[in-house]
Amino acid sequence: MPDLPQVVNSIRAAANIPPQANQFLKNIDGLANIYTFDVKPGAVMVYRYDVELSDKVKNKSLTKGGGDDGKRGLLREICFELVTHVFDSTQGFGTNGKTCEITPDRMTEFCRKFLYNATITFELQPCKTSAHELNLNDIPSALCPAPHLQADRSLRTFFEMLTSQSFINERTHRLVGPGRLFEKRESKRLNDAITAHNGVAKGVRIIVNGDVKPCPALVADVKTCAFFAEGNLGEIAKRMIQSAMNRRQNPLRPNDRKMMEGFWSDFGHLYKGVSAYLTYAPSRVIVIDSITTRLVSEISFEVDGRNIPMIQYFAEKKNVRIEGNMPAVRQHVDRDALYPLQCLQILPFQRVSLDKMQLTDEMARISSDLLKANAVGPEVRSELIKDQMRLIGRDGECAKFMFNFGVKLRGDQNNVQIGLRKLPVIQFGNVQANPNDNEKGQFDVRGPLRYLEPSDVLRSWIVAFPRSVSQDSFKYEYFAY
Repeated sequence: MPDLPQVVNSIRAAANIPPQANQFLKNIDGLANIYTFDVKPGAVMVYRYDVELSDKVKNKSLTKGGGDDGKRGLLREICFELVTHVFDSTQGFGTNGKTCEITPDRMTEFCRKFLYNATITFELQPCKTSAHELNLNDIPSALCPAPHLQADRSLRTFFEMLTSQSFINERTHRLVGPGRLFEKRESKRLNDAITAHNGVAKGVRIIVNGDVKPCPALVADVKTCAFFAEGNLGEIAKRMIQSAMNRRQNPLRPNDRKMMEGFWSDFGHLYKGVSAYLTYAPSRVIVIDSITTRLVSEISFEVDGRNIPMIQYFAEKKNVRIEGNMPAVRQHVDRDALYPLQCLQILPFQRVSLDKMQLTDEMARISSDLLKANAVGPEVRSELIKDQMRLIGRDGECAKFMFNFGVKLRGDQNNVQIGLRKLPVIQFGNVQANPNDNEKGQFDVRGPLRYLEPSDVLRSWIVAFPRSVSQDSFKYEYFAY
């Protein structure tokens, strides 16, 4: 194997990468949220396999296909339970061409519930899309030979998975998106529909710090994210109505049809695109599309040539008693299919998208609270990241898990040199402000600075405002048209 520094230098020369910046006023010591891995010397081999879990009768794969946070998370939990069973009960796990069937009587209650008593086929084969063997010290394989080419991510992916798996094994965290690990314990209940969870966003890079040779390193940041609360949608709606009735400003009046229509409209926008499973058929997962304008008591179905009220239909056909004072849900695929709110169970760990954070004044407040939780000072963020890295690299099961692969996460290699450049001079009309006049880079904003520049080009104005803000709150007489 060629000398690693020579490989790096040849790649830099071939890619025509410019030298790093060096025109600094001075250098200061700093900390980066980057922690390097130590791998024991020599060839440290790991072996990759393709795992397939499928229902052969329905020709349905549990490991392939897309979906949203809710459905992907559910399938990941099911696959984890099934693979754990195979690990614990099969001798010689890891041999080539391993195939077995997992019958319902060998499954956990959780799997039987969501798989509708299906028999699942487990297949294990050496990885076909990439190399079966991976040397953890083969750093050159993870380097990009040229800017227009894609680097092999195998090594980086392995180290990222290595720092997540023990938390998943312990069932204390949930994987939500690539490299994002969140605590299952909620940190705060934001309202009746939304909870906040703390987590860490991780990624692996190949870095060079000072004179140290290139090595894999974990880049991490702490996050607090909003998720839809897990639970029965009908019960969630009831709690939301009660909270809206108890609020001080403009309380909700259930007998005011117009106010209730507005409430259900916001409710439908909030839950659009959210996944839930049917309480009477957990193996069926639907994606909510919208909320009906009519209440359940006002809806009927045509069955065998006769009209049957929705309440009667679910009592006779599904053996479910439902209430009629709430609307029904349309699903995303088949909008003609309607389901009562109380027959839907929201799947856990579905992220609340940014566009839903401005639906109402309350959602805007939640968005503001989340921003405050994430926008902490550098010292606080650094300590929070260190706490997470201690959990991964030093304390608990994760460090032991990595040790089995000959890997250790170092906590003392994130010291970096930060170069300080000269600050730019800011021009305000004919007056200059020079932030270099003091160490903090401040300048007097109250001085004779010209902030406005008249223009003869712009003659029209368009005033936009968010949906949650009333149009009447703007004083348009201040704007010239």
